[in-house]
Amino acid sequence: MTNALKAKNKLGFIKVSVKEPIDNTSDEAYACLWDDLKERFTVANIPHIFHLKASLVSIKQNGAPIINYYTKLRSIWDELESSHAFDSCATCDTCSFTKLVVVELENDRIYQFIIGLDHAVYGTLTTQILNSNPLPTINRVFAMVIQEKTHKAMVRSSETPSNALGCAITNAPSDPPKPHIICTHCGSPNHDISRYYKLYGYPDRTLAGRGRRYGHSTPR
Repeated sequence: MTNALKAKNKLGFIKVSVKEPIDNTSDEAYACLWDDLKERFTVANIPHIFHLKASLVSIKQNGAPIINYYTKLRSIWDELESSHAFDSCATCDTCSFTKLVVVELENDRIYQFIIGLDHAVYGTLTTQILNSNPLPTINRVFAMVIQEKTHKAMVRSSETPSNALGCAITNAPSDPPKPHIICTHCGSPNHDISRYYKLYGYPDRTLAGRGRRYGHSTPR
């Protein structure tokens, strides 16, 4: 064991022959180093924040499922929240200014979510939300949109059977029209030349009488 530690120059740490180095770096030097790193990475993060802000402007529902649209916005909001550098209050943990900032951020999310919705579908609900004072939370707004979507789907499903029945009645086949017969000899309708008895002779009277007895008209 001793030879192994000696080979790795670690034996002095075991025998306490190596003294602990003295840190002569002052707190001010550490503070300067921290400020330098903070400034360097904050500047590097600005283009990414700009890209996220631009994505928020361009994201629209455009007929996509509401859950997909909301999930895209939520992921960007979470990234932006992690990049915020609000200093905490030095005197208390729950100052009024911090609460005001949180409310404003929540309202911004509501505006962004509503702006990208399909207004042809959720226009009435959007007006109802904007007339609320104070505005509900973004989670409550999302729940209201889901509820409106479910309600519209139920209305459409209840209207579909009656519409289908109406279409079936409208498209039901009608009886074919009877052919319009014109006699080629005299030009009169409802008989042809084969029944023009003036040319071929009248039928037997017995048959004609039998036809009248059974309710049949005597052909010409």
